[in-house]
Amino acid sequence: MSRQILISLVIVCGLILIGIFRIKEYSDRRFLMGTECEISVYYRDRSPRKAVESAFRVIQTLDSLESFFSPKSDVSRINRYEDFIPSGHTIRVVKEAMRIGDITNGAFDITCGPLMDIWEASKEGICPEIEDVERARQLVDYKRIDTTEGRIRIPAGMEIDLSGIVKGYACEVACKILKQNGVRAGLVNCGGDIKLFGNRVFNIGIRHPRHKKILCTAKIRDKAIVTSGDYENYFESGGKRFHHIIDPSTGYPSEGCIAVTIVTEDAMYADGLATGLMVMGLERGDSLLEKLGDVQGILIGLSSDSLVIKGNLE
Repeated sequence: MSRQILISLVIVCGLILIGIFRIKEYSDRRFLMGTECEISVYYRDRSPRKAVESAFRVIQTLDSLESFFSPKSDVSRINRYEDFIPSGHTIRVVKEAMRIGDITNGAFDITCGPLMDIWEASKEGICPEIEDVERARQLVDYKRIDTTEGRIRIPAGMEIDLSGIVKGYACEVACKILKQNGVRAGLVNCGGDIKLFGNRVFNIGIRHPRHKKILCTAKIRDKAIVTSGDYENYFESGGKRFHHIIDPSTGYPSEGCIAVTIVTEDAMYADGLATGLMVMGLERGDSLLEKLGDVQGILIGLSSDSLVIKGNLE
């Protein structure tokens, strides 16, 4: 074999090896849970397409189980006071929601369903009547949920709504499926609830809550990052912004924080906690954040037209 041919073979083999060991990205998106869900994974050899499909299937399953609007979901059956044994997924989400309710002293409460119903009807810019809000507020108290005997029971008139926590849980379960199928690094993003896994470091931009620009960037590895804010779903009336995050203690949209970003190990925990801290406001929320050693985060408020930021994501 001539020296020139040998050199050519070495080059070809080298290029093949580079192709084999080069890290590649595979991404897909689906509309699930009322939002856009994205899965991005990184691999070297075997295509992760089947793993990603499996992860989307489990998100779809959770969508059917925990939907507030689907009449066949576990949530709807609970809200109709049916006596049945719900999915293990539903039980896990409800119990974690109750735990976060305890941590936030009731600021996060999944029994806000009656209040959500009232405010959902006000999207055209007409605020609900004070009497209606107060009547619905009397039905809100997560501590009255009964989780004994493998069931979830609530008092008559009460409704649960898992939308403030279930997307984080979906991220966790989807990542577990991906890892079980051999994927070593990637991310699952369910409408802004993001879980990252593996040794890859991701630069995650945090949106300015009043402008479509990046306020800051967090470097995240093998953790979850979740943001709650008043800027995605709201209406304005009388110069005031009414958004979708309801304070259980008042029955009205929360005040004090306009956005909260949480970074911690578990996406479901981060999801519920971000909502709870939005309700708690800057001072109480920051005080709680300092006590939670396993959590980092920033709370953003508004003073005049200037942002007030507490906490850090370093």
